[in-house]
Amino acid sequence: MAKIGTTDQVITQNALEQYLVINSASATFDAGFNGLSGVNISVNGTEIVSLTTNQIIERAFSVSNQVGGKVVSDVATGSVTGLPHQLVLPLADGKIEGVNVNYSFSGATGADAYSVYANSENLGSENYFWSTSTINSLSNNVFQDFRSLVVPQSNGECIINWVNGFSSKFTLDGGKELVSLASGYMSQVNILEDSIGIYNTDGAIASVQYFNNDSTNAQTVILNR
Repeated sequence: MAKIGTTDQVITQNALEQYLVINSASATFDAGFNGLSGVNISVNGTEIVSLTTNQIIERAFSVSNQVGGKVVSDVATGSVTGLPHQLVLPLADGKIEGVNVNYSFSGATGADAYSVYANSENLGSENYFWSTSTINSLSNNVFQDFRSLVVPQSNGECIINWVNGFSSKFTLDGGKELVSLASGYMSQVNILEDSIGIYNTDGAIASVQYFNNDSTNAQTVILNR
């Protein structure tokens, strides 16, 4: 894995690596990516990653991780043990050569900047896209052709339609129902204790209709396709 820069600079590369890694220098009591408020990546002028706010960035980076850098702290003694906060964002199915890639970041500059790394496991041909969708209060939206979705784990419902024609409705009750879907993927489901990951890397899901039942607040869904 090669370090390609830090979050206080625009990074330019002539290839798109398969994975993007952003990490801090040491374990921290702060929220992950504290101070980082934007990640934008373009390939040949087309934006493939558009993520804003600390909370959205961390949830997008968390959904694909098998292992985490969760810090274990002892409040009484103030000691901190564990790994540096390090999360991975898949960008492509492999390294795509001969393209112009620009990475830009908002926030987390100077002494607060994070190190940025990129690596690949093989050559690839398809880049992925990361974006968000805002669902207004008491509204809904249908998502198709995705690899993963991150939805709020409460105050809502999801109707999942599979390619084989089967359909099922799940209440977003803290993830108690939707968690059953992830057992086949052996992946993280509960994202930062407030969101749920829905995985579709095998293309078995045709669509997900998300209902925001919150009578006051809009909700954000993170989409990877």
